[in-house]
Amino acid sequence: MKTIIFSFLLSFLTLSQTFASDFIGADISYKHITNNTYEIKLTTYVVNTGFPIIRNFLDVDYSNSCTSGSIRIPRDTSYPSNISCSLIDPHLIIEYKTQFTFPLNNCNSYVLDFNGPCCSPIYNNIQTPSPLDELTSEVPSLTSQNTSATFNSSIIRFAQINSTTDLDVSVSDVNGDSIAYRLEDASGSYPSGYSATDPFGPNGISILNGSTGVLRVTPNAIGKYLVNVTATEYNNGIKVGKVQREWAIEVISNLATNNLPNLSGINNSNNYTLNACIGDTIAFSAQITDPDTNQIVTAVLTNPILQSKIITTGRTVLFKWIVDSSFGSGIYRPVILLNDGNCGVTSKSFSINIDSCITTSLSKHQRNRFKFFPNPTKGELSITLTNETEASQITIRSFTGQVVSEIYPIGKAVNIDLSSNPPGIYFISVQSRNSITTKKVILTK
Repeated sequence: MKTIIFSFLLSFLTLSQTFASDFIGADISYKHITNNTYEIKLTTYVVNTGFPIIRNFLDVDYSNSCTSGSIRIPRDTSYPSNISCSLIDPHLIIEYKTQFTFPLNNCNSYVLDFNGPCCSPIYNNIQTPSPLDELTSEVPSLTSQNTSATFNSSIIRFAQINSTTDLDVSVSDVNGDSIAYRLEDASGSYPSGYSATDPFGPNGISILNGSTGVLRVTPNAIGKYLVNVTATEYNNGIKVGKVQREWAIEVISNLATNNLPNLSGINNSNNYTLNACIGDTIAFSAQITDPDTNQIVTAVLTNPILQSKIITTGRTVLFKWIVDSSFGSGIYRPVILLNDGNCGVTSKSFSINIDSCITTSLSKHQRNRFKFFPNPTKGELSITLTNETEASQITIRSFTGQVVSEIYPIGKAVNIDLSSNPPGIYFISVQSRNSITTKKVILTK
């Protein structure tokens, strides 16, 4: 199997215009559509001092040793964050998006060139800024049909002088891949005492957690610092993608300038995972929290599943999805993006495990069958195993996947009391040596 690598070199401009150095930074992500067709998305961060340069499109050149060409990427006018941030470095977040079908050929790699000036801010840790801001995003194999990870928050992060601050530079990945984070060289050259892994040099300490994407910094000098973070995706130990972003870290005397909004888990819990069956209607709420109570936080479903939607009322987000027979079993990961209109942009990913909720068996002569009643129930539940069933374990799980009861039956009849649990949907799984059957029960009060 051949490997195709796309290297996206990001330095942002439109070739038909003359540019000032107005880019604070950017990143690129991609979404697999079908075969060798991908949606390419550029998220740019542009200086806004009252007269920002807003480009209607960006041109990207692609090439390898077999072919070359150009892709025109239009501005996505529906993007919810096309609004001004009003912090110390006011800027606009502008997104560009298009679909492109990459030519199939015998060459091993594609390179997308995106050339533009770098960098608008003057950084304490960059001695000679690079004239071109070059960032990379890789798709190691077309056959993996991978959708890239995306960064969770805005490009400008703030830290307080002489204090330790944990900065979230992590990504969300709809595929559930393992992520490895690294600090790598930023655009330009470092003065003595600074490096990619020591971006604060003599002006502080920084440690990146390679598993969580949390950057812990303790700076001792006010200023701006450029940090380059890469997030590499692995599926079963195989590299399937890589994204990169350069972060502007502003060290200030008072950190209480703005706080990031946050989204709770399912039904205001800390849990972001649930189980459901094909044919169910999934509905749950999540609560937006933001210490800056005067801000209006918007919520958008950034990778909606067909027939799913969200409704926001105040700071409550209601997610709804009708899982009809057109969906197959598997894990679906909707992502909800929050924006407080003041540079506070973050997102949360939910994991929904969809099962057919029918018997799966290795033997036609050893089917795992059971009956139960009543349904709905107020708590008391009677489970009867059929004669051909030799169950080794009965498990009751909540809608969110939490195990509420485990029974190891001796006979064919089992009585269970669920009355101590909150009302809702629960799943009964009966397991034998060769098969598992899962059925749904509704608990009322």
